Amino acid sequence: TTTTTTTTSTTATTTEIPPRLFADEASAVAEAQILFGEGKTREAESILRGVKLGKPSLNNCMMHGMVAFELEMMAAAVESFSCAVKHAPAHPRVLYSLGAALERVGSLDEAYHVYGRAVQSQPSHSHAMCNRGVVAALLFHDNRSLSLLQKSEQLLQGALALDAGDPIARSKLLEVQRQLALETKAAEILAEDAAHAPEQEEQLELSVVPIDRVDASTLSYDQFFNTYASKHKPVVLKNAYSEAYVKQRGFEWLTSRCGSAEVKLKHGEPGARAWAGLVSSDTPSQSLADFVHALTADNVSTGDYLFDWNILRHCPSLLSDWSVSRFFAQDFLQLVPDDVALAHNTESFRDFWPSLFVGQGGASGSDLHVDAWCSNFWMVLLRGRKLWTLFDPDAEVRLYRSHPTGTFSINASVLDLTQPGRVALTAEAARRYPLAQGLTALQTELAAGEVLFVPAGWPHVVRNLPGEPTLAMSGNYLDASNFDCAVGALADKGIINLPARALAEFFNSSRFDKDAATLTGHEADSDMSWAQFKKRRLKK
Repeated sequence: TTTTTTTTSTTATTTEIPPRLFADEASAVAEAQILFGEGKTREAESILRGVKLGKPSLNNCMMHGMVAFELEMMAAAVESFSCAVKHAPAHPRVLYSLGAALERVGSLDEAYHVYGRAVQSQPSHSHAMCNRGVVAALLFHDNRSLSLLQKSEQLLQGALALDAGDPIARSKLLEVQRQLALETKAAEILAEDAAHAPEQEEQLELSVVPIDRVDASTLSYDQFFNTYASKHKPVVLKNAYSEAYVKQRGFEWLTSRCGSAEVKLKHGEPGARAWAGLVSSDTPSQSLADFVHALTADNVSTGDYLFDWNILRHCPSLLSDWSVSRFFAQDFLQLVPDDVALAHNTESFRDFWPSLFVGQGGASGSDLHVDAWCSNFWMVLLRGRKLWTLFDPDAEVRLYRSHPTGTFSINASVLDLTQPGRVALTAEAARRYPLAQGLTALQTELAAGEVLFVPAGWPHVVRNLPGEPTLAMSGNYLDASNFDCAVGALADKGIINLPARALAEFFNSSRFDKDAATLTGHEADSDMSWAQFKKRRLKK
């Protein structure tokens, strides 16, 4: 226990509570169990830190592990559960707990093995079987082993045979079966390409097509919808906002309204098994004003990135005089009535956007990803320059997409995006991923004052270009152009997410009429104030 206790205490953070001392281990663990059951995890941890014994018991090890896991002190959790396994090497609950901690620290091979021992010990342990299936699907991403993917499907189906209502197993099985279909398609394309694919000795230069650029000041909503949105075609909109409007909304505007707000930053790790290749930064939380000051100071280089920051939650005053472009004001999410939103927490969708992006030019960005639940996306750039590289949704097989992880094997770690107008793949990656030879990229350099529309399902990678730090606002939305796809994706997500399920049910109900909800005529061709945009509600 001494080792485990030391690990737990040294990992504890600023809210650490002084340890409480007990006469014996049994009394301490019993009290910790009571507090843990009451949700008083910090208090339980303080008691366990006071236990000083040379040879810990099974209960002590398990209690340390559960507390550490709850406090997200995963290294300590792994150590404590490993201690418990020494006491009970075939106990399914003990093995399951260790597997879960190993999974959280990214030791997937070990987790897969330990979950297997739990299932072997108790074949009816549906959660261990489900988790082993999930881990098998994650391991597939690393080595593209079809046998692992097939094993994942088998395990998840087995978990559902034991517990047909398990939402995790149902949701993950959908992802795995989508991936199996993608692998079948990949094999077919690869067989066709193999006959005439040359051996790649140098970088593979991809075909690059510029994204359309149009003058929004002369574009009607119907023209935008019929030419771009309904055809799922990206476009850059120039003059969607006036030069004066954009000029007034820079870093001084941002910090004067939101400078005291706390921000938690992201940091890019190209190729990481993380959505958009972004992980939590080691930089401590700080005020937005301090982050902006660091970005705009001379000779400061940082890859920290404020990514997808919810403005309405953290700094609603920024939106008081914001204008919503007519091209995106049709958002059906804003029509969700309060009785649905508040009852099922669907305001987490309705009120999440617009969001804020702030990053240093040349040192930040996001890796290849697809926006969630088949949503459309817009971004207005207020400062700096961004290089956007997009791929058609049908290219997911050539990008080696992994549905279980939401990532791509073709990503920023193997792509050369240093020069606008050129996209290249390293020779090694081209040999490893031969389907990439058929890829075509769409690309644009987005400048301050311009708006980019990205239709649902388009994979994209974004780089903040050298020069002035970037400042942008964006939104994900649902309208007639992506309605069927988005509602279907929300229903799938709703297997494990109640707000998404409630949204899908609402949009599929008689309360919602897609045609009646779509604005026409003068209303469709008018930008909206933020207040008007948020008042678009259906009645009970």
